[in-house]
Amino acid sequence: LLEMIDGKLSVVSELGDFVEINNRLFPTPNYIFQLPIEKHEMKSFVLKVRSFDQIQLPLIVSSSEQIIDDVSQQQMLFGLFSGVLFVMFFYNLFLFISTRDRSYLYYVIYILIVYLTQADIMGFAYQYIWPGCQNIERYSLVVLSSLVGLAAILFFNTFLNVKSSVPTAYRIIFVFGLLYALISVLSVIGFEVVAYQLLQINAGVLAMVLLITTVILLRKGSRAAGYFLIAWSVFLLGVCVYILKDFGVLPYNSITVGTMQMGSALEVILLSFALADRINQLKKDKALEQAARLVAIEENERIVREQNVFLESKVEERTLELRDSNTSLNQTLETLKSAQVQLVDAEKMASLGQMTAGIAHELNNPINFVSSNISPLKRDLND
Repeated sequence: LLEMIDGKLSVVSELGDFVEINNRLFPTPNYIFQLPIEKHEMKSFVLKVRSFDQIQLPLIVSSSEQIIDDVSQQQMLFGLFSGVLFVMFFYNLFLFISTRDRSYLYYVIYILIVYLTQADIMGFAYQYIWPGCQNIERYSLVVLSSLVGLAAILFFNTFLNVKSSVPTAYRIIFVFGLLYALISVLSVIGFEVVAYQLLQINAGVLAMVLLITTVILLRKGSRAAGYFLIAWSVFLLGVCVYILKDFGVLPYNSITVGTMQMGSALEVILLSFALADRINQLKKDKALEQAARLVAIEENERIVREQNVFLESKVEERTLELRDSNTSLNQTLETLKSAQVQLVDAEKMASLGQMTAGIAHELNNPINFVSSNISPLKRDLND
């Protein structure tokens, strides 16, 4: 802040990210200058501003008491915003621990980065989260905004299963993720202005792509896409009101200033409802799957029973065939044994016949000799 004295500018005071909040006259993220002017006195002041990103310059002149009231109101609104996001953060973190669903993990990361980004935009991050860290404050807006985009892409793709449902949109969204990474690198290496401009373009086009993809999934019957469309529309509405306020279309007041934070809080709440509905839907799907599995098990049991009956009948038939075969084999065995006995007996009789014939032959020879000599002996005796 400079004062015009006799046509020359004299520095009254300096404020900015290089001045820690606790060292300022009013410990607030807003830049508040104390004007050295008495009652009924007229002076001229010049405000010199330098920034690489978009900056709001609503000039308000009021008493110290009024400024303190305004600062207290801002802190109260930020406290409410913080409370809502903290509740949603721990609620979804608990759901992730319970379900181990990656959608909840990405959503928890998304909530955390959204909170840090909004706190940085409102100036409370520099006051409470990283006080005095000027390098972090310098790059925090672009880097955190890029991380918000990356977290939103991860959550969007996982929550709506974009990769399998709309593969073309998945590849396009992946390119936007790479651009966010490039923007963060450009910001850190010193191209803050270029990075900030690319960030605005990338975020605007990505928002439209996500809306179109959500509408496509909604037409395909995705219930989750309906919840996401409502939540995303509420957030974009808050962003639009915030931007229109910057262009002077809407008045600058506590409502228009806080629309982005209110939109973020409502988006987080609605998406938490969507994730809760996802649990209910998963329970229904699981119940239907269990019912289908039970029907399949019962059908398998019926088929197994029928197969058992069929197999038992086949086993019984085969058993009967084996019994018949065994009976036939036993009869054949008995026949073979009988034939074997007969053959043995025949062999015995044949041997006995040969022996008898030999004995008869041995007996006949001397008998023939005797009988053939009876007549000559009779003649000899007669003689």
